[in-house]
Amino acid sequence: MYFGALKAGAAVTAISPLHREREVEYQLADSEAETIVTLGSLYPIVEKIREKTQLKHVIITGLNENDLSPKISNALILDQLLKNSPKTAPKVKVNPHEDIATLQYTGGTTGTAKGAMLTHSNLLSNTLAFAKWIRGMEAKETFLTALPLFHIYGMTTSMTVPISLAARLVLMSKFEPTKVLETIQKHRVTVFCGVPTMYSALLANPDLGNYDLTSIRVCISGASSLPPQIQKRFMEVTGGFLLRVMD
Repeated sequence: MYFGALKAGAAVTAISPLHREREVEYQLADSEAETIVTLGSLYPIVEKIREKTQLKHVIITGLNENDLSPKISNALILDQLLKNSPKTAPKVKVNPHEDIATLQYTGGTTGTAKGAMLTHSNLLSNTLAFAKWIRGMEAKETFLTALPLFHIYGMTTSMTVPISLAARLVLMSKFEPTKVLETIQKHRVTVFCGVPTMYSALLANPDLGNYDLTSIRVCISGASSLPPQIQKRFMEVTGGFLLRVMD
């Protein structure tokens, strides 16, 4: 849906599934969003605040037509929408340097969250620069995607970058240290982007020595400061590089 919206010339604003009603209402109203795509389990939040926004369309995923209940009204089911839609792509002209691709809202730690306007060129240049920086090898990398994709750090490093490299993405809906270690070993993950607490948790796992993590080529740590001792120890365990960046 993210890339489909961009191809159709629309702008995307990603909302955290952990947001409460007032936060969802604020972001939808502030961005003037007209369409929302949501999991069926989160639909009740949308239903409660819909009339306070400019929403015209609600698209639900994770449900099929038989799952619809009387409580779900004026909503479209994604599978049915795709099935009944034209097979040809819409002819839309996008100006990559001027047209907004993403309204990425800040964390709001110093006040009300604000939507940062990112053009198609902004996203593309960041993606290509990062892929070059980590020396990504086309069609040869396996990324472990455990970061939230509604955040610009995860969206860039764990979604647009691997897709630009034709890489394999191993998606995890929740960060669990043991599961991550199992996944790295099972899928021979080569690139993993995380935050310092993730790397600390992996090193603190009592079963760390039972897993082969030597497939790791490069890891990125962002969002906050990474202690040098954690960086050094993780590189010793994996044999790969752990790079520190700040977003």
